[in-house]
Amino acid sequence: MITENGFLSTSPYASYPINSGLHNSETPELYGVHPFRYFSLGRSLLAHRDAGPALNCLREGRKIRDSCGNANSNDGWNQGVMNAALLGDAQTARAQILARANSPSATGYRFQGFAPHKQDYEPSADQLSNMNSALNWMLLQPADDGFINGSAIAFGAWPCSWDVEFKLAAPLNTTVEAVFKNGQVTSLVVTPAHRAKFVHVQACQHV
Repeated sequence: MITENGFLSTSPYASYPINSGLHNSETPELYGVHPFRYFSLGRSLLAHRDAGPALNCLREGRKIRDSCGNANSNDGWNQGVMNAALLGDAQTARAQILARANSPSATGYRFQGFAPHKQDYEPSADQLSNMNSALNWMLLQPADDGFINGSAIAFGAWPCSWDVEFKLAAPLNTTVEAVFKNGQVTSLVVTPAHRAKFVHVQACQHV
């Protein structure tokens, strides 16, 4: 069945059982979203791959499985913000982008872009780089399926309330330039032009 978010899913939750005997503080269930991108919005929409279990792990946490309880962690190297963007969850991605952007600078450093210690050391190299990657993927993400001609998903996790103008790289030496204002795409230029049919524009999300 197709859910209201466009995902293929056979059940409201994941197909694997709760396991309370886990000791890993990470969320390996979502490694298939990032870094491997085997499950993503593009794969769901264009390759009909069921991203429902990954999205449920992200949203429902320990209701799904103990290690899913950390799926929405949002500091340092935690990947929740990138997973939300790649799965097309604009509400989660927006909230986590704002939280990371508003994190204080590390004390004692001249450069204000240095983030404070999160897990391993200070300054955190991951806090803002993960945020930047997620912001990129909210706007434009590869569909990750070579057999569908290097397609890309534009505005896959973009909130309608955010205006933006961007120029980003897509697969196969493609560049996408766009302007989004007042909830509408007002300009979209794909270079080279013959690649335009492989850029799939999604509706913004009201969050």
